[in-house]
Amino acid sequence: AHFPVSIMASGLAPLLVMKFCYGVLFALFETTLGLYNIETLGLDAKQSNWTLVYVGVLFSLVQVTIRRSLNKSISNSNNTESRVIWQGFFVLALAQAAWPLARSWRTLLVVLTPFSLASGLLNTMISSALTKAAPPDAMGTVLGVSSSLGCVSRILAPITGAAAFDAIGSWAPCALGAVLASLVAHYSYTLSLVTTRPNEKINATHPTNKR
Repeated sequence: AHFPVSIMASGLAPLLVMKFCYGVLFALFETTLGLYNIETLGLDAKQSNWTLVYVGVLFSLVQVTIRRSLNKSISNSNNTESRVIWQGFFVLALAQAAWPLARSWRTLLVVLTPFSLASGLLNTMISSALTKAAPPDAMGTVLGVSSSLGCVSRILAPITGAAAFDAIGSWAPCALGAVLASLVAHYSYTLSLVTTRPNEKINATHPTNKR
């Protein structure tokens, strides 16, 4: 089958959409954090860089520790993975909405904590879901498309974020991120209610006969 057909048949399209939107959200955050720190909080470049270090440490911590604790529950429950994804986007939306309320580096770190944890979790879960859903003969292509979407998101987000920051104000990129994260959270939540894994369909259609 052609690759676009494989995408639709295997349920990859929604995951690729979420991957792209996540990339936009995180790139938007990376781009505007420094501007926000300098313009609104009055931090210098060194202090602003330390906030990025804080985000990076939490981001890595999630992927090393929390992922291990979730592996067993995800393998035993078909709904856990999709639930974690929509909840992660919901947390991102709340954190982005609260970001403009930060008026000191201390309150900024409070806001960045759930944002960093949810970002690390989403990065891991979406990538894992893509790997599981990809047809074996199209695995390389799927990963290539995912990587390309990440590159596009890193091009679009800085342009959009900087333009919104200059034209509207320091709160505008935060509001933009909150709206996007909310829409993706709703989208992924809706999918989690209607999506059935292939093995569930097989079991429902051909129940095992008890002897």
